[in-house]
Amino acid sequence: MLMGCGSQQKPSSYVDEPKDKEDDIGWVGTYQRGDVTLIIMYDEEVPNGFEFNMELGEIGFGEFTRYIQDDKKKAICDTTEDGYTLLFTLKGDSVIVEESGGISYLETDLNGEYKRQ
Repeated sequence: MLMGCGSQQKPSSYVDEPKDKEDDIGWVGTYQRGDVTLIIMYDEEVPNGFEFNMELGEIGFGEFTRYIQDDKKKAICDTTEDGYTLLFTLKGDSVIVEESGGISYLETDLNGEYKRQ
């Protein structure tokens, strides 16, 4: 929503950085790296993180994250039993994903930068 008298609009590639819990929905969207799609979803039931899906063709998995020390730019998913974790770093129009431990559900390397679609 634009305020004021000017007619200048934000460019379509502009992404607001979250300022509080209500602004977390600015990160909602679809991101792509090669054949892997990352979908970030807002869920009012998860105020300290977000829900995501990782998809590769017809297969995929979804999980919830939690923000690291209330930093709305870093979130981690570490709820699996085998020590597999995903670290998400939210940056402008991209998300950096870092895998560690365990085995990837999609049996492919998920590390890297995912660009907003």
